Amino acid sequence: MNKTNYDVLKDEMKATHLETPRLLIRNYIDSDEDGYLTIFQDEKSMAMDGDTVIMEKNDVFYHRIAMIKDRELIFLSLADKSNNSFIGYVLLNKYPEDQDNAITLGCSLIPKCQSKGYGYEAIGSILSDLKTSAVVKRILANAYVYNKPSLGLINKLGFTSVGIKEGEEYFILEI
Repeated sequence: MNKTNYDVLKDEMKATHLETPRLLIRNYIDSDEDGYLTIFQDEKSMAMDGDTVIMEKNDVFYHRIAMIKDRELIFLSLADKSNNSFIGYVLLNKYPEDQDNAITLGCSLIPKCQSKGYGYEAIGSILSDLKTSAVVKRILANAYVYNKPSLGLINKLGFTSVGIKEGEEYFILEI
């Protein structure tokens, strides 16, 4: 998605606040910081994303938090509806920039909330909300072939596989 369309999407989602039976889907608040760190420090979570860098509270971590706060990228925090505590996030990324109406979707949850249906609940709600977007017509997703939980989630959400390259399976969803 080019920068202009991504900026339109950021504006469309500026005030996003969605609710599901168990979740609040909202923009970042300062109390989310430790939750993000929990994900970024979990070796299994990071490996599922193909990332081997385990973060500490350092300049790299605070740079990423600043990008989230400044909305350089669209990160939607997922919070437990009963107490508003952070349990994960969904990222809507402008990559690949050469496809004007496509965004890439990513999701990560704190370890104790993985494989409990939260990702499906959150992404399903976000996909429904994106159907009203003026600029998003297709959602892209990918997962490493060893990441069976993510592959299952992507398939359950109705994405279509478009191939495997270098150990990652790529998917598309037209909305």
